[in-house]
Amino acid sequence: MRRRIAGALPAVALVSGLLLLGPGPAHATTTIAVTRLAGVNRDETAIAASQELYPHGGAGAVVLASDANFPDALAGGPLAAKNNAPLLLTPPTGLTSEVTSEISRVVPAHATVYILGGDSAIAPSADTTLESMGFTTVRLAGSDRFGTAVAIANALGNPTTLLEASGLNFPDGLSAGAAAGGLSAAVLLTNGTTQAPETAAYLAAHPGKDDAIGGPAAAADPTATPIVGSDRYATAAMVATTFASTFVNHGTTLTLAGFASGVAFPDALSGGADIGIQDGPLLLVPSCGPLPSSLTAYLGAHPSITSGLLYGGTAAVGDDVATEISGSPAASTCPGSGPNPMGTDISSANTIVGISCPSTTWCMAVDGKGDAISYANGTWSSPTLVDNGANSGQSVGEFDGVSCPTTTWCMAVSYNDGYVIYQDNAWGPMTETPPTVAGSYHGVSCSSPSFCGAESDNSGDLTFYNGSSWAQPKAHNGIGIGDDVPTPISCVGTFCMYVTGDKYQTADDMVLSAAQTIDPATSSSFSPNVSCTTATSCEVVFAVGGEAEAWNGTNFTSAGNILASGDDSLGLDAVSCAGAFCGAASDKDLYTSSGTTWTHVGRIISSGLAVSMSCASNTFCMIGGESGFAYQVNPTLPLS
Repeated sequence: MRRRIAGALPAVALVSGLLLLGPGPAHATTTIAVTRLAGVNRDETAIAASQELYPHGGAGAVVLASDANFPDALAGGPLAAKNNAPLLLTPPTGLTSEVTSEISRVVPAHATVYILGGDSAIAPSADTTLESMGFTTVRLAGSDRFGTAVAIANALGNPTTLLEASGLNFPDGLSAGAAAGGLSAAVLLTNGTTQAPETAAYLAAHPGKDDAIGGPAAAADPTATPIVGSDRYATAAMVATTFASTFVNHGTTLTLAGFASGVAFPDALSGGADIGIQDGPLLLVPSCGPLPSSLTAYLGAHPSITSGLLYGGTAAVGDDVATEISGSPAASTCPGSGPNPMGTDISSANTIVGISCPSTTWCMAVDGKGDAISYANGTWSSPTLVDNGANSGQSVGEFDGVSCPTTTWCMAVSYNDGYVIYQDNAWGPMTETPPTVAGSYHGVSCSSPSFCGAESDNSGDLTFYNGSSWAQPKAHNGIGIGDDVPTPISCVGTFCMYVTGDKYQTADDMVLSAAQTIDPATSSSFSPNVSCTTATSCEVVFAVGGEAEAWNGTNFTSAGNILASGDDSLGLDAVSCAGAFCGAASDKDLYTSSGTTWTHVGRIISSGLAVSMSCASNTFCMIGGESGFAYQVNPTLPLS
């Protein structure tokens, strides 16, 4: 058994008391005492987990990952276990004072800090700061998330077991990371249902036991042993069952398990490393409502579990869920009782990666598995498989955006399979272009059926549609993608605004401007989303930083960080404007603006995080979420 450090928690740890609740019919005849480990944000929740595990310091090293995205941290869990190290999170711009203080507390002087990912994941200033404090830094990075996972595997030496999980979504990798430490395994990432070249090369050079966690990884590597549940919760429970011999943290018995949100990644990243070091499984739970039957079945079959660590605050996992974990029945506290309706599951837990509403009575949504779902007069259709993965030889498709300038015409683009047009109430065939990187699109915006702009490959090159074909992609003039956002481009007429990192460029009749910084004063913000209503009126919001910026045709004016107090999110994940009105969504909250001032409307997301958004007017916005949910919102009414 790996090291388990017990003792009183330092006063600075943000940890709740135990929930010593009586037994109930939910899962077992024994109680589970649940300790919630939570900070005011994702970085401080990771610190709380570190302080729970190492209340008096004494860690062997520190593993540091970006708090803005999940791939590097998914692969970093085994590295934390091997080095008896907490996994801490920090913004891409560098170290916060809280993270710096925790590193100084938890490891001795001259200890090693492993930094996961390249300079865009965590800025080089982090290395400089840590080295000036006397620490040794080791940066493990590849050219992309798949290469970084291989770099981490190489740092583990020669792992005897390899666990593959999708690098395009997080749930399967969360439970894999907790298991990997006890198995002396590495976590490698697949490109969704397609094998990544870096992963394939590593597997060829390291033959041995290989397990695929979750459906996408199993499709990417048919030679691996599949560990696939009916959903993310069932897969996590199956991982815990499959590797039961690894999860033994009290003599020969499992007594402690970890629990974290299955619809948001941040808390589970550090939590997976934390519970993995303590030889426990990481089990996934919803943010509210009843526990999944797969989880209650697992807990019922393991009555020896008497203690649980719940990672994240009540915004991530509600108290009703904590009560159910303990063994007591609890009524659902999901939003949905007020004037704005609760979200509708339109795609069976598949992320709604794009949504477009040209009117208040009609919308089109696409999910990450190639389905299209239409909305008409208050009713969503059943999902229709449009991108079946055939162009790229995959078993499923992978949409990355949709734009509908009218209620009768839409353009949807795929990460791997090209583009497809909706016209006359039917979808046409998937067409694999542009020519430079076959079929690879990242976001699309159409001002009419005869003009669209799209980001056409991983380098950030742009391409334009003229009503019949796409032009040869144009070089991006110095800025590339580097972030996963659904709306990196917005077009009005033949004008387009393209944003990425902290930069922007415009395209006027397909002629690109030079790249410029959106706002030098807020250049620490990254992963922007953009929505334009005219060539002189665009709104940009940042998924890292929470800033809002307005474009007037010449330059940007900052509204500052618009996140409300108590909104436990990193930034703003989507934006959409209709005339002078704009709406923006953080992980779970809604913000609106009808000028230069943004207003916090309230919380709307009950399951998963906001990913896409489209507002047809100031009284109608549709928000697409990670767990297949769509939320119709009237921003002028109170949110439930």
